[in-house]
Amino acid sequence: MTTYIVTSTPEITVLQRRSFVAWLTVERAAYIVIVLVAAAIRFVQLGPRPLSLAEASDAWKAWQLVQDGAATGATSSPLVFALNLWTFDIFGATDFLARLWPALAGALLPLLAYPLRARLGRGGALVSATLLALSPHLIFFSRYLSGDSIVAFASLLLLVSLVRYHDDREMGWYVLGAVSLGLLLTSGASAYLALVGLGLFIYACGPDWWRTGFALPTTEATRRAIIGFGLFIVLGPTALLRRWDGLGDAAGLLAHWLAGFRPAWGEYPFFWPGLRLLLDEPLLAVGGVVAIFRWWQERQRGFETGLVAWAVGALVITSLHSGRTPGDLLVVMVPLALLAGPIFARFLAGFNLRENWREAAILLGAVATLAIMAFFWLAGYAQTGNQDYLLAFAVPLVILAGMAGVYYFGFKWEMTWRVLGLAGLVILAFTTVSVAWVSNHYVEPVRRPAIILDTGATGVRDLVGQVEFISAQRVADKYEIAMTIVGNPPSPMLGWYFRRFIAVRFAAGVGPEAGSPLVVTPESPLPPLGERYAGSTFPIRSRWSPLALPARGFIRWLLYRIGEGGGQTDKAVLWVEQPG
Repeated sequence: MTTYIVTSTPEITVLQRRSFVAWLTVERAAYIVIVLVAAAIRFVQLGPRPLSLAEASDAWKAWQLVQDGAATGATSSPLVFALNLWTFDIFGATDFLARLWPALAGALLPLLAYPLRARLGRGGALVSATLLALSPHLIFFSRYLSGDSIVAFASLLLLVSLVRYHDDREMGWYVLGAVSLGLLLTSGASAYLALVGLGLFIYACGPDWWRTGFALPTTEATRRAIIGFGLFIVLGPTALLRRWDGLGDAAGLLAHWLAGFRPAWGEYPFFWPGLRLLLDEPLLAVGGVVAIFRWWQERQRGFETGLVAWAVGALVITSLHSGRTPGDLLVVMVPLALLAGPIFARFLAGFNLRENWREAAILLGAVATLAIMAFFWLAGYAQTGNQDYLLAFAVPLVILAGMAGVYYFGFKWEMTWRVLGLAGLVILAFTTVSVAWVSNHYVEPVRRPAIILDTGATGVRDLVGQVEFISAQRVADKYEIAMTIVGNPPSPMLGWYFRRFIAVRFAAGVGPEAGSPLVVTPESPLPPLGERYAGSTFPIRSRWSPLALPARGFIRWLLYRIGEGGGQTDKAVLWVEQPG
């Protein structure tokens, strides 16, 4: 009789562990940390800010379609709408879930810098990923129900596919490029601005790039690419063939974008994109300008030239486009981040002050102290309006200029400008992080980031809470009281926030006999509901711009994003039928 002895093989586990350790380099760990930070910034407190009118319109349509299959009107992003259909159907509908997919795309966006390491350099790609993770506008639209965040993701994914196919000739990148094109064309109207930017990128790269970058692969790879593109175009906006109107919405995005070129002033002025780039994205703006200046000195066709053409061309086009929206700026920020990353990485890599490190430390500390002093003096003027604070604000700047002159003549110029550059880089980084935090994680009414002019007001949730309280008192259930919402057409915001109530009736108007114990109407004109009803007013929508502020108010807004007064507030009136 033969006896077999079975022994365990721990070597396999050890090899697997070693292979994972070998794969997890410091660089890859850094990307994981960046993506986790980006995800935390985008997902934490995703729901507290009320939906704006545009957000509520798409969310309410998706909720109506899930409930009874009835929803009319085009959607701003057919793909996000289709994804929300399944999300609401499976998990229910909340403000958090309505913004889930843009947030996910924004969290993964920094990861796309990794495949471009050969072009950007390892340090440059890491810095670019960090810029994409911390950009205030990219964070804002990752936390906003629209397709802009997915447009930014899809355009960068398409760029990665084009570049990697050009460099490596791997068929997988060609197929991924076709799928990412389908993703882009179903995400939103700004996709066509991104396509123009990518076209400028390809043109600026030069004829050699055209010949090798557009050489068709094998017939099999081409067939797979066409199938992948076709399947995404059909299945994506239709929610896997659940809503065929999504095809029409996706096809209408081009017409919607082209219609914005009609001669008109537009909702946002032509200088809005450039102004917000300077005010909200100082790190990207400075890095991009330095990169463009450096490119201008060399002016050689290639990858960097293509990024410059994309960034400048997209900024000019969106400024001339009367239908411009703040989300269009994301198409500009993608190439700017790829340009600024290598510039900052080279600057930091060349920072070697072993000989004069003491003098450099003194200058760096002095710059930090003077910068803090200047900030407090400027803040003092913004708070009080006292002109003396402006004179005091100029004093640290004069002292800084004098110290720079002394260091220039007393030490090497390279040491002076590198220390000043490092101090400026740190100040810009802190400013960017501060703007990102204030613009995305404060929901107090006085905080007005004004990235978009039209926002939802916190009063809409107070209105819903009041109705829930009355309903619980009168019918012993928070959502069963009969109520009428007046509006022609019905307000998408009120429709969305009262979606859980099972006895809601929408009406174009109402007379003295409302027929409901609760009636919600616009503030003006007041309907003749009779003496049996008492009303309370709730702000539900706010429209505000910093452009109308005086100089002192604008500086205060610039420092703290606080804007008091002005603007326009839409209010709703809750009419409650009195007992007896």
